[in-house]
Amino acid sequence: MRRHAGFTLIEIIAVLGIAVTIMGIGVGVMMTLGQKDKLVVAEQLVADAVRQARHTARSTGGPVIVTLDKGSRLLYGASRTPIKTETFDRPNGGAPLGGAWNLNGRTGNGLRLGVDVPAPVQLSAKEQLYRGGKSDGFYIALDVRPPPATSVAVGDLAPLVLIADDTAHINNSQVLLYLKCVKRRIQGTPQPVDYLCWDLRGAIVDSSGNPTVISTIDAQAGGGSDVADPIMGETWFEAGFLYDKKQLVLYRDSRTVAKTAAPPELRSDKQDNLFLGKLVTPGNVSLGSDVTWTGAGTVVDNVRLYRLGTSVIGRLPPGIEITQDYQIVAHPDGQVEVNPSGGSANPDIVLKGQFKGAETARVGITTTGMVTSKIETGVP
Repeated sequence: MRRHAGFTLIEIIAVLGIAVTIMGIGVGVMMTLGQKDKLVVAEQLVADAVRQARHTARSTGGPVIVTLDKGSRLLYGASRTPIKTETFDRPNGGAPLGGAWNLNGRTGNGLRLGVDVPAPVQLSAKEQLYRGGKSDGFYIALDVRPPPATSVAVGDLAPLVLIADDTAHINNSQVLLYLKCVKRRIQGTPQPVDYLCWDLRGAIVDSSGNPTVISTIDAQAGGGSDVADPIMGETWFEAGFLYDKKQLVLYRDSRTVAKTAAPPELRSDKQDNLFLGKLVTPGNVSLGSDVTWTGAGTVVDNVRLYRLGTSVIGRLPPGIEITQDYQIVAHPDGQVEVNPSGGSANPDIVLKGQFKGAETARVGITTTGMVTSKIETGVP
């Protein structure tokens, strides 16, 4: 009888040992790939959110904000909820905002400030910017056509939008968007030439009663030097004013024209009424009376007041953490800021995988909105 060859016990043990080793290596590789895949998914989620925010800002003409929260590992998108909108168009002849209007708006009817001063619009508790023990961010936009700056005097004001109590006094206000007539000087000519123009300005009052003012011209140049593309008057433009609890931003025809840091909270009172074209300021001390500014004939149209809210747009995969809180602001002109601080470059958004190998994903966003990303291994 022929004998069949077999395996000895030592050979079987050796083969099983090799198999177990190979299986261990394979499982480890597969687990690592799965964990790295989570990091790639998180990286792509952030990059896509930034690209979508930039696209939305450019297509809608309004800023878009994305927030990454370290504690919850959630991505939030800032929503704009309309509080008040006014186009001054009434097919049946009704008066907008309790006042009159004339037929010279940018699209249809418009309101001539200083001539037609509408009654204030009362803001209900649900419409006010400070509610529930905190202040919401806001965005104000409207079309403006100021009169020639040469028709007024240096220092004259043209109030556009004011949120205040029923006195409309600057000391009792929460938010103000306005124009101010200023004198500038053209440099580099045989003899310097002075001219008048309008400065677009915004202001808020914080929870301590302190004002923060932002100026388009102050953001470009100090003193009386010339500025680019001054507002001379008699031409329509869209003015925008953003407060996101970190900064104030002014826009002109969707272009960012000024930015400054802002307090985290608005004052909790003096927010009952919305005025167009009205502002009372302290007057001449010798006269002992206040001065009421009514817009000096400025025409406005398409007034919009939005409250900024938040909604969840994504969550990072399990095991992926954000190293800190991030705020990404996409502006209508295509600029993108990460944790706005006034710097010339954005910090990277750093995501870390909480597993062996200490893989880290870095999402870089340039100020022009270009998004790049990379994964680094062995970074603590």
